[in-house]
Amino acid sequence: MNMSHELRTPMNAILGYADLVREDAAESGYEDILPDLEKIQMASQQLLEIISNILDISKIEADKMGLNLVQLDVDKLVQDVVTVIEPLLGDNELLVNCAGGMGHIFADQIKLRQILMNLLSNAAKFTQQGSITFTITRQHADPAQGNHNNDWLMFEIADTGIGMPQEHLQHIFEAFYQLDSSTTRQYGGTGLGLTISERFARMMGGRITVTSEVGRGSTFVVYLPAYVAENAAIGHKK
Repeated sequence: MNMSHELRTPMNAILGYADLVREDAAESGYEDILPDLEKIQMASQQLLEIISNILDISKIEADKMGLNLVQLDVDKLVQDVVTVIEPLLGDNELLVNCAGGMGHIFADQIKLRQILMNLLSNAAKFTQQGSITFTITRQHADPAQGNHNNDWLMFEIADTGIGMPQEHLQHIFEAFYQLDSSTTRQYGGTGLGLTISERFARMMGGRITVTSEVGRGSTFVVYLPAYVAENAAIGHKK
């Protein structure tokens, strides 16, 4: 039995039992304890995410994380990600710019989804009553080359949130990096989501860039080759 199973299984059990107790309490008329049960579920979910992030970054650092490359429909991928992220938007507006007919890519579906979910959920978390723009474009290869090696997908997530000082931008992909203690207290998080996203992008032969301005928002762009090489993950570590 591996460490991942040892750590995740008890947390999933806690989440499952908390959900059952909450349902029983609601059906039995014990509404007064429902807020406490919801707090248990929320805290357990946050702890499970922390455990998952720590396990992921540990596997990446130990070169134990591989790629599972499959053919993906870009339009469907975008639709699925948007469907999952919408409940997390709060009072924010999500604008999706995707022309449709984006074709297919050959990449790791789970890792790409996690990258996009991390960036979109961060945008929602650090934006209050603002907007988040999710733009997807594809740069096609020169047909004269006779191959698709130069095809690239660009996933841009721009928000109107709190933004970041310029001096912090060079550090935000470092593990456990936080802007300051007040930001951590207000917004939570472990400082691993961006690290994992950036490492996953590099594992697939891509990269993530960021621009930001305090009080005006941040823009993250994921550049990913449309056809990830089987050996792309080799030598991805800094």
